Amino acid sequence: MTVDVVLATRNEKLRENFGSVLAERAVGFTQATSATALREYLFTTLSRVAVVDLNLPGITGKWLLETKVNSREEPSFVLLFDEVNDIMKIKDLPPASVKTIMWPIVNWSKREMEKLAENVVELASPGPARHMHQAIYDGRRKEFVVYFRNGQSFRLPRRVIPDDDGSGVIRVNVVPNGTLFTYALSSGQKVEIPWDLVLYHSDPSYPYYKRRGGQKKLERSLGIRISRRVRRIRGEKGLTTEALARLTGIHRPNISRIERGTHTPNFDTIERLAKGLGVSLTDLIDSDRRRSA
Repeated sequence: MTVDVVLATRNEKLRENFGSVLAERAVGFTQATSATALREYLFTTLSRVAVVDLNLPGITGKWLLETKVNSREEPSFVLLFDEVNDIMKIKDLPPASVKTIMWPIVNWSKREMEKLAENVVELASPGPARHMHQAIYDGRRKEFVVYFRNGQSFRLPRRVIPDDDGSGVIRVNVVPNGTLFTYALSSGQKVEIPWDLVLYHSDPSYPYYKRRGGQKKLERSLGIRISRRVRRIRGEKGLTTEALARLTGIHRPNISRIERGTHTPNFDTIERLAKGLGVSLTDLIDSDRRRSA
């Protein structure tokens, strides 16, 4: 995959380690060693991501805002800092005015650069967000604020989550691979929210957004069809939901939600279900009435 990334720094270790990680991933990138050179590049080239070392002289909140406005394509800025004083350089940046991700640097090792590269590649790649970075519960509005690695953020109302019993939220965590977040309730219940559920309810640009014309009816029909077949085939094979969870790597509450027809799985999940059940994709999604019994 080739993406367009510009790295702005004078730190030789950062340039060497981060550059080698991007090269290993076949990511196209260029480098700038001054704020002026970075701005000129963004003004003349279509660039999705600018990775900026805040130790680079001339980087301020005002500079970021002016650069964003005049760039050929509005970039996402990944701002690297190793001291709190670095953050103060952009204190004049208005909230939500520029797509930014603050990235603390503990050291400049290749291992840390690999973690950084994962986020940069996702930021630079087209298509919907698939990996979360952080999730926070807003108790006043009763919503989860979900931040994705590509710089997007969405609010997910708690009322749309069918498995939530309404008791107090005491802990929210994003799993290491970023594909879902979990939260614990004071009742002892644990709820899991996959990335596609967030986009389904909150992102109008998502192809399967719930309010798209005809989408709700189509998804409901597909969800019911899959729920019946998963439940039937699992029963025929003598599998419990726990056993199917182990075979597919899908968390048991999500399997229960699919079988109840309250959630329509994405294609990746359907593939994993088919493999775990030992059937073909056609057996789960074909609209032939003879298969739907």
